[in-house]
Amino acid sequence: MADAVKPGSGVPRVQLRRVDDLVGRIEALVSDAQAQGYGTLAYFLETALIEARIQLDREADECRSREADRKELWLPER
Repeated sequence: MADAVKPGSGVPRVQLRRVDDLVGRIEALVSDAQAQGYGTLAYFLETALIEARIQLDREADECRSREADRKELWLPER
């Protein structure tokens, strides 16, 4: 059984990325696609960029809500 494969043994660890990293990378891809004349690809990347920015805004909202007083989080909304 020397040739048995352990689960995950051949999979390299991938560093987790943050949403702002994703936004920056998509922006770079959009400019590359436009420079090379791939208008359709640039369009779809712009759509992905919008979604990534929405996630970035949601992450910022969650950070702000974590900073809020914990007692206020349990109060009913008015």
